[in-house]
Amino acid sequence: MGHTSSSEWKVKTDIAVRYRRSGLFQTRYGAPGFQTLVCTTGERRLAHLRHLLTRHLGETDAACFGLTTFADIAAEGLFAPICRVPSEASPLRLEDWAPSGVEAAASAEGLL
Repeated sequence: MGHTSSSEWKVKTDIAVRYRRSGLFQTRYGAPGFQTLVCTTGERRLAHLRHLLTRHLGETDAACFGLTTFADIAAEGLFAPICRVPSEASPLRLEDWAPSGVEAAASAEGLL
């Protein structure tokens, strides 16, 4: 999503949310949902994407998207708390984020 405009970002996140809600992912992979980690260029872009996610999708669907920066990954590595979820105040480790985001979204949609 390197140079994705706000309108393109909304379309892409809508597609991911519709795919998860449709049940096709669960049918194919046997899991109730998935998360998407988005790595972006810097803090300003991350803050803007986080705002767009929450405003456009709402808190439940936005929780299925995590945000980080290339600098966070380079400095901390993938196993550090680098994943910023719109509904969380502090960054999470990937293994701490994955189950709760999927379960919350799946539960809200009656998939669990």
